[in-house]
Amino acid sequence: MIKQLYQSLLEAGFSEKEIVDKLKKKNDEYQGFMSKEAILVLIAKESGLNVKLSDTDIDIYGISDDEVDYDEFKIAISNITEETSNIVILGRIGKIFNISEFHRKDGTRGNVGSFIIYDNSGGIKVVLWGEHVKIMNETYFQTNELIRLIGGYSKIGLRNKLEVHLGKNSKILLSTEEIDQKQVLVKEKSSEISKAEKIVIKDLNNEDIRDTFVAQVTGTVDKLEFKEQEKKGGDIRFLLKFVLYDNISSIGVVVWGLKAIKLLKLINEGDSIILSNFLVKYNTYSKVNEIHLLKNSKLICI
Repeated sequence: MIKQLYQSLLEAGFSEKEIVDKLKKKNDEYQGFMSKEAILVLIAKESGLNVKLSDTDIDIYGISDDEVDYDEFKIAISNITEETSNIVILGRIGKIFNISEFHRKDGTRGNVGSFIIYDNSGGIKVVLWGEHVKIMNETYFQTNELIRLIGGYSKIGLRNKLEVHLGKNSKILLSTEEIDQKQVLVKEKSSEISKAEKIVIKDLNNEDIRDTFVAQVTGTVDKLEFKEQEKKGGDIRFLLKFVLYDNISSIGVVVWGLKAIKLLKLINEGDSIILSNFLVKYNTYSKVNEIHLLKNSKLICI
């Protein structure tokens, strides 16, 4: 695919030196975060070339839209009993405890971390050991963030309380993994704003709309940014971010997964768009509300 993109740029009139310079500039801009393939795709797109990303999704990145429907195995926290195995929980992060270091009998050091996860039925402590602790340092691992825990097991822990632990093949997915909005646990709101068919961007920045689904909003695209991340195990995760604005206000938009690639080929800065069926979340790091597009969200250029 690199050769194909490279050849397309040559045929479009770019010299080899110009392509190399553009590659270096983009690589520096994204601090080595993007692969050569992804950078060439962006260069081609910015140059007005019609790159069919849908033809390269599987070939380049080896990933598919098909996923195991873990929610078929989901269990309510209140139904977890001692020695329950293969636990799947969809819930939100509650209190996060500090990561601690300990010494094993052989003299090596290890780390242990823990947090509370809760759903509509209750809460339970989750204990992480070894490599699993790293997720607690992720940007999106914050109080009230939605996560899916897969493959845990229960045991009696300190103070004779039930806990969930992760085994070698267990994993935790953050809400950025495009958890289906039908499964999302949201806070009850007294506001009727989520039922409105159409609101303005200024409304989306209100505190009372956080963790709320919105039917529709219209705005103009600005500050497009596309990144790819290599997750543990070598899988690639894609992120598309842009600003949506109107003549009064603006808000950031976040898109993860293959949806990010699909939307990248549809929109450009300056495009007027309609977004529908999305979730508004509060970013605890930047202290602002954001639009998060999910699997059932739609984007239409107007």
